[in-house]
Amino acid sequence: MTAAGVRRYGGQTVAQRKARRRRQFLDAATRICAERGSFGCSLSDICESAALSKRQFYEEFHTLDEVLVAAYARIQDRAAVAVARALADLTGPVEPVVAVRAALIAYFAAIESEPYGAGFALLEVSGVGELAQQQCRAHAHRWARHIQGFLAARGARPADETIRLLTATVNAVAREGLSCAPELPPSSLVELLTNMAMPVITRGASADHWAADS
Repeated sequence: MTAAGVRRYGGQTVAQRKARRRRQFLDAATRICAERGSFGCSLSDICESAALSKRQFYEEFHTLDEVLVAAYARIQDRAAVAVARALADLTGPVEPVVAVRAALIAYFAAIESEPYGAGFALLEVSGVGELAQQQCRAHAHRWARHIQGFLAARGARPADETIRLLTATVNAVAREGLSCAPELPPSSLVELLTNMAMPVITRGASADHWAADS
């Protein structure tokens, strides 16, 4: 025990060691799932890649689905923060195409900033199990709410179904673009998706709303 009463192992507290092990499992799950797909990702493979034991795994997670969901949520949460920050940085009159492009650039930069992040974030992980399906749907709905809130502030209120289709389209096009040979660069994907999204984004929004301060 230290003078402060905090037990340390190798210079780290128990909480720090626990957080490090969790990151190792999440990093391993992200890499393996991105490389092999969700069906090619096993608990044994994750533990081996993380250089940790199954006992340590079960100290952090209950199931394979749970670690995959946590890894997926980590990437999506970071992307959501990056997109919100990019849109908040747009001050003064903002053209809709500028806002859409800024959001997409921030999204791709965020998921690609983490090793294997793009491959995992855009993967169809919903086939793993019910928990993963629920979480994938929850993240899709959250993105839809973000988009709807942004558009509502500018006088546009496209139908919920339209927004859900838009978010699904972004993922589908990005997934195909990053998996084709040769891989499409993010800049090309941003321009393609911007052009696809504009008719939906601007529908029903007046020029005065878009010219308002962000």
